[in-house]
Amino acid sequence: MNNSPNRRAFLRGVGACLFLPTLESMGAPAPSLKGGTVGSATRLAYLYFPNGAAAGSWAPSSVSRDGRLERLNNWMSPLEPHKGDLVVTRNLWTPRGNGHGAGTATWLTGGAFDGRRNDVGSASVDQMVARRLPASPLPSLEISTNGEGSFSGSLSRNCLSWTSRDTPAVRETVPRAIFDKLFRRSKEGFVDKSVLDLVLSQSKDLKRRASGADQRKIDEYFDAVRAVEKRLAFAEEQSLRMSEDQALTDTLRRPKPGIPSSHEEYVRQLLDLMALAFWSGATRVSTFMLDHGQSNRYFNFLPGVKGTWHALSH
Repeated sequence: MNNSPNRRAFLRGVGACLFLPTLESMGAPAPSLKGGTVGSATRLAYLYFPNGAAAGSWAPSSVSRDGRLERLNNWMSPLEPHKGDLVVTRNLWTPRGNGHGAGTATWLTGGAFDGRRNDVGSASVDQMVARRLPASPLPSLEISTNGEGSFSGSLSRNCLSWTSRDTPAVRETVPRAIFDKLFRRSKEGFVDKSVLDLVLSQSKDLKRRASGADQRKIDEYFDAVRAVEKRLAFAEEQSLRMSEDQALTDTLRRPKPGIPSSHEEYVRQLLDLMALAFWSGATRVSTFMLDHGQSNRYFNFLPGVKGTWHALSH
């Protein structure tokens, strides 16, 4: 009888399936002396924003002769702790995919764009990588904000990931739907409880068998899952209150069900969910569109800014 634990570990409960991060107790490789783990999982993420960037925003203040980033500029300063891992490229251009629609659709394919057939030349690179990496519960996860304004229904402006040259991958735009895709078992029906409560008995048993280091990792991971659940619930309550306030609904565009009324909170939730998807091992490949390729989103959620993203970019 084989008693060796399964490295692709998960906890199951009625209506829930919670994938776990890599654990030493489950046969995962131990940390190496240089940091990280021996044979640690490869993960790939593409984050896309449209309409270009301000000149110089991705130009480090100081670069060594061998190409190392020595000092970042003010715009890049949040990345300062990670500058040793950064590579900044320049002069990349795909002339066969010029323009808002073609440029967006072919960003990850590098192919020519045929708008009549929605043909982008090949499958996108994220899908090619997903097919070659070890299997995971979700081969890839495609995330996007919900489009706003003109061209929000344009296929070419809303698709980065393509499973074939003319077949776009399905995007997820609602935080709750992404969370359920990662952690809920839809075949057993929806249970309106915390996913952690649904796997409580199994999680207690797991922690009893886990090493001290793994127990801390499990606690950190569960805390992150619970925090996302709480933020999703709070944002949904706020959106519901806004929709029921006649004064607000007369002056503000009502958000669609399940999408936070605060755009900043909406984007933060989606980024947190991408991180959870990687952390849990639910997927190794993900794409995230901060908006469609010709975004006309109003940027009045930023202090002192008036106007739409596309217009402001000109």
